[in-house]
Amino acid sequence: MGYRQEVVASILCFLVTELHADPLDQWSWRYPRPQGLTLNAVAYGGGQFVAVGDNGTIINSPDGFNWTVRSQYVFPNLRGVAYADNEYAAVGDGGIILVSSNAETWMEIPPVTTNSLRAVTGDTTWQSDGLPQFLAVGDSETAVSCFGGAAWSAISYGRANAYRGAALDSSVGEYVVVGDGGLLSGFDTAPDPWLVETPPATTNAFYAVACADSGVVAAVGDFYQDIINEIFYSVDAGFDWTNQQWTYNPLSHLWFPSIYFTLNGVACGPNGFVAVGDTGHTLDYCYPGVVFTSATGRNWTETSIDTSQNRLYGATCGNGLYVLVGDAGGIVVSSNLVNWTEVTGYHRAAISAIACSKNLCIVSGFPMLQIYGSFPDFTTIVSTDAMNWSVSTTNMPAFSDLTSSETEFVGVSGNSIYTTIDGYN
Repeated sequence: MGYRQEVVASILCFLVTELHADPLDQWSWRYPRPQGLTLNAVAYGGGQFVAVGDNGTIINSPDGFNWTVRSQYVFPNLRGVAYADNEYAAVGDGGIILVSSNAETWMEIPPVTTNSLRAVTGDTTWQSDGLPQFLAVGDSETAVSCFGGAAWSAISYGRANAYRGAALDSSVGEYVVVGDGGLLSGFDTAPDPWLVETPPATTNAFYAVACADSGVVAAVGDFYQDIINEIFYSVDAGFDWTNQQWTYNPLSHLWFPSIYFTLNGVACGPNGFVAVGDTGHTLDYCYPGVVFTSATGRNWTETSIDTSQNRLYGATCGNGLYVLVGDAGGIVVSSNLVNWTEVTGYHRAAISAIACSKNLCIVSGFPMLQIYGSFPDFTTIVSTDAMNWSVSTTNMPAFSDLTSSETEFVGVSGNSIYTTIDGYN
């Protein structure tokens, strides 16, 4: 190599090193914790809660309250996650399948379908009952089964409808699968594994299904014909179905001003069933979350209007807790289906200004429009390290500009000027 070539190579190497060393090349989510991308599904097993979502987001938690981000921006959108026999599986767009033995490091399975997969469920006793360890379902009525390890295989009927939810009914030793057009199927170990049952009296889409050990099955979805909303349930392992209906009443229902709701997820635990969804509001900030509960799967009631400030997409139960996930990384937890805690805190405010001194950073925000008032969202959050943030005020005006000296902050809002030394007073 000549002298000129060596100089050029050295410069290029220096530039590449400098580019990679730039601290602004790497960004980390700081508020709300643990992250803010939409979560589509959550599951429990092996002592861990695992939630998955958009842009390949995977987070896990041992207790439902403290979460760690394991993956983001590496994989496509993930739609479903499950646990079975010491292994986790996550599925999503383009037929992607990921597996993990510890909920922390994930490996991609060689593709067996290009159809997007909408849900996955598992069977911990699969080696004795003959069912697949995992069953994933998705577009074009696709089903992908796994009998351990990397042994995944796909069946697709190639039709327009999609399978959108699946659950194990241990009372009859069969998987229950739901989807578009009122589809409701069963999967067992027969030579022709699909046993299509008579669908309920609806042509709307089912999005999720959950089963209790007693044989009660609950299916939820997009039911809003004639401004009637419904949850379907079966007390005989999915053979005969009954629907509970609600007629739209703007004076008594939390969905005002929406005329329908959509239920996206359902789960069953020791205290009963929980179904989650959204109000269908076109305004994202008008109490979009919907949560229904039932002790038996038969009679459903709605929770408080402020259970969640996010649209909700997934639900699970484990370790004595019900965990719900949804928009903006929202996570909601309950131990009894009555009292709910939004783990991620209130974070619907839009940031309008930020300033930092030597020892303190202050962010100003303004709560977005609410129809029924407001969640106690932040108007000011503070941090001493720019990493961990806490809400300091919920009733200050939004600052259009904020600046600081070494000891004092000054904010302007309209024709007013505010000062603080700590972000609280």
